[in-house]
Amino acid sequence: MKKLNRHQEVASGNKQNWKSHQYEVSVDFKQGKNLEINFEVKSKNAYLTSNDFGPDYKKNWGLWNYDVVEAFLQKRDKRGVASPYLEFQLSPKGQAFALVIIKPRQIYYTPLDFKISSKSVVSGESWKAQLSIPSNVFLCEGELYGNFYACLGENQNREYYGMNLNPEEKPDFHRPEFFVKL
Repeated sequence: MKKLNRHQEVASGNKQNWKSHQYEVSVDFKQGKNLEINFEVKSKNAYLTSNDFGPDYKKNWGLWNYDVVEAFLQKRDKRGVASPYLEFQLSPKGQAFALVIIKPRQIYYTPLDFKISSKSVVSGESWKAQLSIPSNVFLCEGELYGNFYACLGENQNREYYGMNLNPEEKPDFHRPEFFVKL
């Protein structure tokens, strides 16, 4: 498993020492008929969840305000031309959310029928999240690029983790230029 890096900025705008982080986040993935993604989050804190969300990923707008792990995925052809990217989120309670993003924060939609399977299990100080994404959900052929993230904690103690982070002080996951070849 690959350990995700912690973004040094927290929601309050204050930088914290790397050693003060409250979570350890790692991800593993493999491509085949499906893209299999496995996250593991370790923490002594209780996970921030809500009962306001249900099993239908199309109705879980705002899930990212609670503890989630996220996968941002995009196909790029041989010329480097990119398709819209896909965003998948999963909470400790197994609640999911998905979007197709054409232009970040401007043009996006909730996909109508993604056949994604997901599972979340919290056991002691560990939360394991699994996503299985069929390759046919991608909007074009090409090489797979992406990034993996986690948003954890609440308010001034919110922490952000990612595989390949943007360099600015404020975390921004909607930056396809920071997606890496998977």
